[in-house]
Amino acid sequence: MFALLPRHGMLAIAVVVIGSLMIPCANVYGGEGLTRVSREATATQIAREQMIIEASGMEQWSGSDRVTPAPVVDRSLLSTLTADLVTDGRQSYDVIRLENTECGTLHLVWRHMAPASVPLPTELPAGIRAALDKATEGMSEDDRKRKYDKVLESYRKSKAVVQRGGISVKMVAAPSARAAHEWLIYESTQCTLPTEGIVAQFGATERINDLGDVAFKSGGSVRMARGNIAVVIRGSGDLTPEAEKLAFRVDAEIAREFAVANLDSMRPHVTVEAPRESAFVSNQKACPITVTVPGSQKVAAVHATVNGEYASVKDNEVLLGSKTGQMELKVSVITDKLLATSLTTGLLVDDE
Repeated sequence: MFALLPRHGMLAIAVVVIGSLMIPCANVYGGEGLTRVSREATATQIAREQMIIEASGMEQWSGSDRVTPAPVVDRSLLSTLTADLVTDGRQSYDVIRLENTECGTLHLVWRHMAPASVPLPTELPAGIRAALDKATEGMSEDDRKRKYDKVLESYRKSKAVVQRGGISVKMVAAPSARAAHEWLIYESTQCTLPTEGIVAQFGATERINDLGDVAFKSGGSVRMARGNIAVVIRGSGDLTPEAEKLAFRVDAEIAREFAVANLDSMRPHVTVEAPRESAFVSNQKACPITVTVPGSQKVAAVHATVNGEYASVKDNEVLLGSKTGQMELKVSVITDKLLATSLTTGLLVDDE
């Protein structure tokens, strides 16, 4: 027997994606200063963020009441020279809660990879060789040699190209200008810099006066906010100069977005059906889901967890594997305009 267990209303879930690992947490910003409620948050972290808010003078930052969805950021916004240098890229979408509202975030990375200028290695490093020797104990000499040659080939390929430069873009569609500013503070703390170093990044001497409502430049990084949209762009290597140029182009795209009274009417909608046998994967139970998005938006990502563990989403189904019993399903949807919705529901799956 499969069933959906009744739940009261909807519960928003923040989903942090690290590689292929999705970690649900609850991040809540808003109220007096920056308030963060999370299983990962500690009193020290909360105090640090509040200290940075006060020391950076965030309360005095310029901001407007203009609320818009986020613009679509893609390779077309890069300068011609940089676009020609970029060899690969990747992007991911997450959900975070700001002022008790689900907000979509984008993390986009472009890289300039080039052939290595040094000869390729002909031997594996001692550490890899020792681990390989241990892993192939008991194999015949021919099998061990084939395994060694395969690992060496893979290792040589990894050294055949090196990263000459990169550009990363992080962006959030917050519910308000204040929430966007708070996200800039939060994002700045996701590193090993001491508090004093982070505060310095928001100093008056780092201001870019003609970018967004408020903007700061530090090294190859630019942090900016216009209305409810906050953006952090980092450049490295030979793509470092592109960071500030790209920030101005992204800012122009934000300014072109139509302002709305609020973003709720533009958020995606998700419904979950009772579990049943998967229509696409044999010997798998699944929950069919239906996602609708208003206007011309596109679904950028759908994440799901079952009892806090990552669950695969395929062909509009959340695959449950061989799990049975009572469980909790969480589904988060993010659009290309960074509007998000999350839904939690209880499931009961018998082993019949």
